[in-house]
Amino acid sequence: MDEHITFENGVRIIVPRPESPKDTGRGPVKPVVIDPREYLKNFKVGPNGPPPVVLSAPDGSFILEVTNLAKGQDFWHRSITHGELHFAHVGSRTVETENGTVTQEPGQLIWFPKGLSHRNIGHPPEVFCLVMYIRHDLEIHAPPQPKAAE
Repeated sequence: MDEHITFENGVRIIVPRPESPKDTGRGPVKPVVIDPREYLKNFKVGPNGPPPVVLSAPDGSFILEVTNLAKGQDFWHRSITHGELHFAHVGSRTVETENGTVTQEPGQLIWFPKGLSHRNIGHPPEVFCLVMYIRHDLEIHAPPQPKAAE
């Protein structure tokens, strides 16, 4: 089975492997499993404080929070330094912005570019969202299209 090694800008090197490298390494780099649900056990965003931070880049260029707010925020928010990418895992939300209102269903992402004022309204009974703060702007790509038959 080949190994595909990827670099920036889509550069890829394919290395033939005579056998799987599974569980053959001896180095210190190992996968880490993180369950963001653990950060919200017995915690309600709002009464208990702002959303807990799950992980972040040392330079602050990326921050991941988790939220379970199942009501409307009582304030508006605007980040000047980071865009926000929200992923709804459980429950739905309405998001009001200065430029329009959208509804987010489970499995959907919402991207807030830097500087866009918004207010989140979680719909009971349950909400579970990942909120990623990203210093760099993101490009949204079109979904892949099926290849034409040859």
